Amino acid sequence: MPNRFVFSQSEYVVAEDATKAIITILFFPGNRGMSGSVAYTTENGTAIAGEDFIHTEGSLYFPGPAPLSFSVPVIWDELDEADQTVQLHLGGVEPATAILRITNVRRSLPQRPERGTAGPVRKQRLPIVTLNITERATIEGGDGAAALLVRRSNGIENPLRVHYRVTGNARNGVDYERLEGSVEIPAGSHETTIEIIPRDDGLQERTERVAVHLKPAPRKYRLGGAHRRIIEIQDNDQP
Repeated sequence: MPNRFVFSQSEYVVAEDATKAIITILFFPGNRGMSGSVAYTTENGTAIAGEDFIHTEGSLYFPGPAPLSFSVPVIWDELDEADQTVQLHLGGVEPATAILRITNVRRSLPQRPERGTAGPVRKQRLPIVTLNITERATIEGGDGAAALLVRRSNGIENPLRVHYRVTGNARNGVDYERLEGSVEIPAGSHETTIEIIPRDDGLQERTERVAVHLKPAPRKYRLGGAHRRIIEIQDNDQP
């Protein structure tokens, strides 16, 4: 008999101010070793990763039939909204699914210090910043550049500076034009681009990669689920 993994319940419920939801998995061994492992992952339902919860994935190893758990961090915002759902998935021979329901918790809003008839002040929601690819690869000596799109969800009234770091086997300022580590989304716009412009070094080499990671800035913006992307720089020098 194959190992079988199931969620302990078909629907889990957590309040959005609870920090995290605990998801328990039951294991029914099908082998004499009484052990096994299973992969788990979350998927957007009506809740959005990076805005309402933190996308979570990984594996659980069961040394025996005792249940194990993993946690899904939830994000408490100041919006008064309906309950939201997250799809939960288990891998294995018999894949399993369940739902995580995040119930709304309304924040208590501070009153204005001055007298008058104005209502309570609601703090503006921090924008969610994501990183997406418009051109995944570029070639040395070519006319084009690879491009990454930095996008914010709201708050376009003012400019927003987004910081990032670069890693990979391609060298910043050597294999491509130097990236300074930050980019500004101008006022009135949701997005801007980071261009990876390759340098033609005349060397025969393998495809090089540039990994761009957005850096968090808790007082200015929050990171969405998509905040790391990889660009390839292809060589133009044939053997």
